Amino acid sequence: RRLHAYLITAIERVQKQTAADQVPEILAEILKFSAANLEYSLRNYQRAIELCGTFPKRPVFMHESFRIRSSSFERSGRPSEALNVALDWVRELPADSLGWYILGVRYLKRKEYRNAISHLATSIELNPGDSIARRALANAYVLLEDKAKALTIYADLVERIPRDMINLDQYADLQIGCDRQDEAKAVIDKLAAIIPPQAAWLRKTAKLYHKAGCLEEAERMCRRAIERDHTQARSHFDLSLILADRGRLPEAAEEAQRAAILDPENYLFSSMARKYGGLAGGAVD
Repeated sequence: RRLHAYLITAIERVQKQTAADQVPEILAEILKFSAANLEYSLRNYQRAIELCGTFPKRPVFMHESFRIRSSSFERSGRPSEALNVALDWVRELPADSLGWYILGVRYLKRKEYRNAISHLATSIELNPGDSIARRALANAYVLLEDKAKALTIYADLVERIPRDMINLDQYADLQIGCDRQDEAKAVIDKLAAIIPPQAAWLRKTAKLYHKAGCLEEAERMCRRAIERDHTQARSHFDLSLILADRGRLPEAAEEAQRAAILDPENYLFSSMARKYGGLAGGAVD
């Protein structure tokens, strides 16, 4: 479906921008481009790189060619070449915000945080609504140990897009990491009000409440996750941790044991069941 969408977009652009006598040649190039995209999707990264190298420098192809080549080099364990492609990308297409974002991410992976920040900031200037680039920028500041700046970025993100669950989740986690428990709870409350009734999101929110020291809210959210899907061992184990912190060790042992039954290969679940059972003065089989 994604490949089909690319082809339709490319053909529409060709029809608008190209003289009729050039169309057959460009359609052949579209086929090369679609083949490169397919090879990339199939994780045949070297073949995708080779096919991208056959494209002429037409704007209709350059953006995707740079994206495929940089990602292919990165995913095939060639980070220096991935970086060089990203550098070429912003030189050739300086108004392309994705190129600056990818370049920032490449520097982020190399732990060159100041370079990452500079290029991510350029990406955001070109596309102010890109929340992914803003999250990456916040992460770069965290890694640079400037959490105050990261908090400012997330506060702006949440104000811009108040119902984005990923932004709220990561903002709350950052607040917790900065020992701002009250502020974190306010953010988690906003998240709890909009999450879908899915066990994964209920459990994620429960863990945030737990980390923020809001044990009653954490227990309530975790029980909702179990009601939604009682077959998830991790939900039962997370509830056992919450109950233990609330001083309810017999119940904690029971929940850890349920987790161990659902996932008998996880030694942590069974060992914690025994630990809680022992602390509670009982035995857990």
